[in-house]
Amino acid sequence: MQETLKACCGLDTSQASQIEKVVTLEESQYSLECIVIDFLDTEGLVEIVPQTRADLPSTLIGGTAIWVESEQPATSAYHLCHPYNDKSLLAIEYINNRWYYLNWDRGKYYTEPSSYIPIPISLGLGTFQAPAAHALKIP
Repeated sequence: MQETLKACCGLDTSQASQIEKVVTLEESQYSLECIVIDFLDTEGLVEIVPQTRADLPSTLIGGTAIWVESEQPATSAYHLCHPYNDKSLLAIEYINNRWYYLNWDRGKYYTEPSSYIPIPISLGLGTFQAPAAHALKIP
């Protein structure tokens, strides 16, 4: 990387070395579409601000997560069209590269570490490690 920075940007060796360190330190283990929450400090409910628009790829939402738009943006969220329950649409969110159920209380969404969906593929959802089968194209 240092050679590339020197060649394309005209940087000397010390400048290129500093930039490489910054880039390395800022790399994330989470995808750009993923909300990141630190659950280490709590076992209880954590307030969640869900995605602001329907922009998760089909490899994550599969054929079972739908975006429910509300007049109040804070209440808009993805909801699970559960194949066994057609009366209730459970709110869900992609957090820390995992799907979590959300609870609505006092005008806000909440989740907790134990609310993750352990086998999202069984509900038609995907992750970046295991994309939804619905989204995979087999030649």
